[in-house]
Amino acid sequence: PVDVRFIERMPFGEHAPPNAPSSFSAKNVVELIRQELGELHPVGKRQSLDGPATLYKLDGAKGHIGVIDPVTGHFCGTCNRLRLTARGTLRPCLLGPNEIDIKSVIRSGASRQELAHVILTAVAAKPPCGGAQVQSDCEAMNLIGG
Repeated sequence: PVDVRFIERMPFGEHAPPNAPSSFSAKNVVELIRQELGELHPVGKRQSLDGPATLYKLDGAKGHIGVIDPVTGHFCGTCNRLRLTARGTLRPCLLGPNEIDIKSVIRSGASRQELAHVILTAVAAKPPCGGAQVQSDCEAMNLIGG
């Protein structure tokens, strides 16, 4: 009963593949799985924690396969994620350059209310549907926190 997630190749960092995500798009992932393992049946969202993944099930499988398409799927309007980077910043949008410092706030002994304010600021900074553009010149994914 294991769920597996695949995410499109995204053009991050200075050594990003020039043909990302076409070389590993969500559509390609689904097609490869179908060729190798059989038909995938779409499954509706089970819970809000499923996030942006489109879920599938293979005949006879106990788990699900999730495919996340941040570049070709443009799901910005339904994204409910913030990313905490290794530097201690909150990134409202994975594909955008905006970051909000939370590490210095925590280190200064901030109250719960002050921390809540920083987090709400990050949520409010999320771009509207379609507002994010892929930043091919941004940092490598491991520096962002992925």
